[in-house]
Amino acid sequence: MSQRFRATNGHLLGLAVLAAAFFYLVEYPLWHTDIWAHAKYGEAYLNHGFFKQEPLSQYTDKDAPFAHVAWLSQVLYFKLYQWGSSFGGDSPASQLHHGAEALRVFHFLLLIARFTLIWLTFRRFGGSSSWAAVCLGLYILAVGIGSAIQRPQAFGLFYMTLLLYALSSPKFSRKWLVILPLMFGLWANMHGTFVVGLAVLGLHTLGRAFERGFTDGEVKKLVLVGALAFLATMVNPHGPMLYWHVANFSKHPNLKTMTEWHPMKFQAGGGSHWPYIMSLVLLGFIWFLGRRKVGAAGWLVAMPFVLWPWWQERSLLWWWAIAMWLLARLGPGLGERFATLPSFPEGEARRWKFVTAMAGLAICVLVLWVKPFEPAVARVYNLSRLSQGTPFAAALTLAAPDQFPGSVQTKLREEIDRQFPDGKFKGVIFASETQGDFLVWALPQDVMPVTLFTHAHVFGKQHWDDCLDAKAGEPNSLDTLKRLDARLLIVETDTHAALCQIIRDSPDWAVVVDEVPPPHPAGEIRHEKFIAVRK
Repeated sequence: MSQRFRATNGHLLGLAVLAAAFFYLVEYPLWHTDIWAHAKYGEAYLNHGFFKQEPLSQYTDKDAPFAHVAWLSQVLYFKLYQWGSSFGGDSPASQLHHGAEALRVFHFLLLIARFTLIWLTFRRFGGSSSWAAVCLGLYILAVGIGSAIQRPQAFGLFYMTLLLYALSSPKFSRKWLVILPLMFGLWANMHGTFVVGLAVLGLHTLGRAFERGFTDGEVKKLVLVGALAFLATMVNPHGPMLYWHVANFSKHPNLKTMTEWHPMKFQAGGGSHWPYIMSLVLLGFIWFLGRRKVGAAGWLVAMPFVLWPWWQERSLLWWWAIAMWLLARLGPGLGERFATLPSFPEGEARRWKFVTAMAGLAICVLVLWVKPFEPAVARVYNLSRLSQGTPFAAALTLAAPDQFPGSVQTKLREEIDRQFPDGKFKGVIFASETQGDFLVWALPQDVMPVTLFTHAHVFGKQHWDDCLDAKAGEPNSLDTLKRLDARLLIVETDTHAALCQIIRDSPDWAVVVDEVPPPHPAGEIRHEKFIAVRK
C-alpha cells in the first residue's frame, strides 16, 4: 500500500463531523418553499424560452422586466424533477414522490459536497486538519436549517466555497485560470451572488498586491483570472445589463416586508445578532492570543462580510463561512505560542486510520444507495420525503380528483363536489406565500390561479400589500378576498390566527381543514393548515 494512503487523527475527526452531517441530512425532507416555484420557472423556460414578462401568475407585475438571474438553476430543477417523476408510473402521487426525491437527493449531495470542500478549504488555509474539523462542526451548527432549504442560493454558496479553496493556497495554481472563469460563467446564470464572488476575488487580489507588490507574478495571474471571470459573467441572457438587474433586485419595496432582508438589529433579547457578535469576540480573542498572521488578502476578504449583516440579516449564511475560514487560520496559533495548552493532537499518519475512514465512507455510500427511492407506487399520506408544510394532499385533490380519489382531504373533496357539478374546482386560490410556491407548481394557473408565492419581487406593491393585510387578518380581509374573487383559502393556522378566526366566523366560507397546532415555543415553524371554500 502506498505511503500516501494514511490518515491522521485530524482527518478522522473531520470525517466524523461529515458523517454526522450526512446521517442527519440524508433524511431531511424537501422543503415546501422556494424550490417549487423555481422549478416551475424552469418548465416555463423550456416551453417558452426567455420570456419578457413573469409567466406563472396573473397577479404578478406585468410592467416590470423579468430578470433571468437564476434561469439555469431553474431549468436544472425542472429537469431533475422530470427525470425523477419518470420512475413514478401513472400515479400522480407516485410521480410527485419520485420527482421530489430526485430534487431532494441532488441538493443533499450538493450540500455534502460543499461541507467536504469547506473542510478542505479550512485545512488548506490553516494547515491543521484538527482545527479544520472543529471549524467545520461550528460552521454546520451555525448555518443550521438555512443550508438545508433547497433553492438556487445553494449553488452560490458552493461556488463561493470553491473560490475560497482556490484562494487559500499561498501559490495560485495555473489550473484556476481555466476553472474559475468557467465557474463564474455558470454562477452568473444560476444565482445573482456571483457579484459577491467577483468582489472576493478582487479584494483578495488587492490584498496580495499589498503583500507582494503589484508586479509579482502571482498578482498578475490573479488580475488575469479576475478579468477572465468578469468576461465570463457577460455570457448570460442580459449581457452587461445583468449587473443592473442584480443591483436593483434588493431595492424592490416588497422585500422590505421580508425579515431576512432587514438589517440586523442589536437588542437585549434573543436574536441572530448574538451568535454573530460572539463570533467576532472569539476571533478577536484567538487572534490576540495566537498572533498568527492572516495577511492583507485574508483581512480584506473578511471585512465586507463583517459589515454586510448590519445591512441584510440574510448575509449571515455567508459570514459563517468567512468566520470559520479565519478561525481555521488563527486557531493553530494558540498551540504555536502556548505549547502546554490542551489540544487535539494530529497524531501520526497511519494506514489503519485511512482504512477506518474508507470504511465510514463506504457505509455512507451504501446508505445513500439504498435510501432514496421507495417502491414505485407511493401512497399520498406516506410522502415522507416532502416537508410537512407541503400542501400536496390539497393540490392532488384539486388537480387529479379522478386519478386520486382516496385523498386525505375528504371534506375538501365533499365541498368541491357540492359546489361544482362536474366535481372539478375552478377559481382563485388565496394562499400564504409559503403555501403558494407548491400550489403554483402543482396546479394549472389558467384554471386555479394562486394569488401569492414567495417571489415577492415579481408582484406589484399594491397587490402584495393587500395580500399581506388579508393574511394578517386586517378588518378589510373579507373585502380583499371578495375583490380577488377567491374561492379557496389555504394558509398555516399558527401564523394566520386572526384570518382563520375571521373565516370561521364568516357565513360565506365553509371550513374543511382546521388543524390546531399544539403548544410550542415562540418562533418554532409549525405546518398545521387551515383550508376553507367560499360558498
